[in-house]
Amino acid sequence: VILKSDIESGSAFHPGLTVVTYEASDPSGNANHCQYNITVSELKCSPPSTSLQTNPSPSPMQSSCDSPDYVYGTTCTLDCSHGYRLQGHTAVTCERDNRTQ
Repeated sequence: VILKSDIESGSAFHPGLTVVTYEASDPSGNANHCQYNITVSELKCSPPSTSLQTNPSPSPMQSSCDSPDYVYGTTCTLDCSHGYRLQGHTAVTCERDNRTQ
């Protein structure tokens, strides 16, 4: 049996829908095909909030993230301008369900 696919084994799938097609044939001329859908959803978080309740402008708090898309696993470090003290965590990581840890 000869098996063909339009996607190589071990290929990475990008976010969104990918239709995978397989075709099989044998030396007697029998052939068939099948298709299936693979949907990849990206887990994303909201960017860290750097605003303060007192709302000075510009905000004295900054964040720097290792991915601009805030996808699952992205870690953002937090810092404050001179004269301000950060209370709480100095880094947050995007987790499942739009949570940060």
